[in-house]
Amino acid sequence: MRFLLGFLLLMGFAHLPACAQQGSTNKPIRYTPPKTKPAVSAPQVLLDTPVVAPKTQASAKLPILIFEKTPCFGRCPAYKATVYRNGRLSYEGLSNVPLLGQHELQLPAATVNHILKEAQRIGFARLQGVYSQNTSDLPSTYISILQPDCNLKEVRVEEGAPEELNKLLQYVHEQIMKVALPPTK
Repeated sequence: MRFLLGFLLLMGFAHLPACAQQGSTNKPIRYTPPKTKPAVSAPQVLLDTPVVAPKTQASAKLPILIFEKTPCFGRCPAYKATVYRNGRLSYEGLSNVPLLGQHELQLPAATVNHILKEAQRIGFARLQGVYSQNTSDLPSTYISILQPDCNLKEVRVEEGAPEELNKLLQYVHEQIMKVALPPTK
């Protein structure tokens, strides 16, 4: 019995390093379309073409922008928003926002195009992954934009980000808040 218990403990500890290595990988997020749908080329951040309703239903399911503001101990707005090529906006209001809960909203195509153009203009693909100076109780803003290679480039901002990036984040936030107003009765 002691031999069996010792053997089981030894086998359990032998697998721990493999689990730690597996969980610590920091690979970029890659979107893979479902295999049951017809093959569609992934949307690219090509900004000379308008972002209008896609030609196929499958391409409408590819998120091109994910935006999230995290809560703080104060009255910081907290929400998650996923934007698709056709302007569809999956929104979840968490706290301190005019619209709470999960909602399907719509951003104008011109707004989506403007966001993508600004991201390209400021060199979003070359930005650092994190802008933080380790101050406690600051909310984070996450923005992820689909790149031509189908990877979502994510940037987390707390403080110390370039001014142009802060302007882009503010613009995206304002546009989401415009469409996230509660319905009038």
